[in-house]
Amino acid sequence: MKLSEKKAALLTTLWWLSCTTPVQVLDQTDPIERIDFEYIQIRDEVYVAVLVKNPFNGTQVKNVKVDWFGTDENLSAPNLYDLNDIGIDGDILVGDNLHGKRWSFNLNPDKTDSVYFKVSVLYKEEGNQVEKDTSFILGNSLPQFEEITIDDTNICINDAIDEDCEESVTLTLPTEDMAKIITIEATVSDLNSD
Repeated sequence: MKLSEKKAALLTTLWWLSCTTPVQVLDQTDPIERIDFEYIQIRDEVYVAVLVKNPFNGTQVKNVKVDWFGTDENLSAPNLYDLNDIGIDGDILVGDNLHGKRWSFNLNPDKTDSVYFKVSVLYKEEGNQVEKDTSFILGNSLPQFEEITIDDTNICINDAIDEDCEESVTLTLPTEDMAKIITIEATVSDLNSD
């Protein structure tokens, strides 16, 4: 009989534990795991991706979107973009819960310029929307060549007007048995470096 009482106590405890609300740790209270941003200067494009938990607390994701403010830090008049997880418009892998998109964004950046946007995740249950404001420094800017010098001959770069610059320089390889070493120096400014 004692064995039956132990079983009854165990079953009662298991039933009670199954009826209580599970304790959520901080990691389980935010469905947005990561926000990625890249500025692709050579193509004048930006890429935004949001890694979400799907399902989250038993509810499936309905859609993920971005309110894009660009460089407007006053957060007025955003462009709205739907991020997808179906492998198009910048999303790479289908069904990996990383919702992404890329779009055109023409800008002459400074290394200190930032972009602003808000990410929204809507789950299938009404009223269960999660939003997060964020900003990123552009970075990833192409270096600018200011001057190239080849054997004491200056070449004009970036439409610079300099009286010492020649319009074009043709480099020829020697036809004799020995090769000639040509010294090339370049001055570069990079917005990404300090």
